Amino acid sequence: MKGKEGLIGMFNHVHSTQKDIKIEMVETREGDDSLIYNIANTRSVIRESNASAALKSLCIFRKTDAGLKCEVDFFALGAIE
Repeated sequence: MKGKEGLIGMFNHVHSTQKDIKIEMVETREGDDSLIYNIANTRSVIRESNASAALKSLCIFRKTDAGLKCEVDFFALGAIE
């Protein structure tokens, strides 16, 4: 997935197939003067089966004059416990 439209499409898909979405911030730190990283868990219920689902994610932001810019957004199945 790339770009703003790809991200919007992904979020629309998630919201149409899942419910009770909860995001838990696990850790946020500054890597240096220009980078911030955030680790989070997302838990939800799949609408079709009522099964629980979990994702873990890592987002890396670069500080710019215009504010924070997301450089990397990586996610995988399961949660960080």
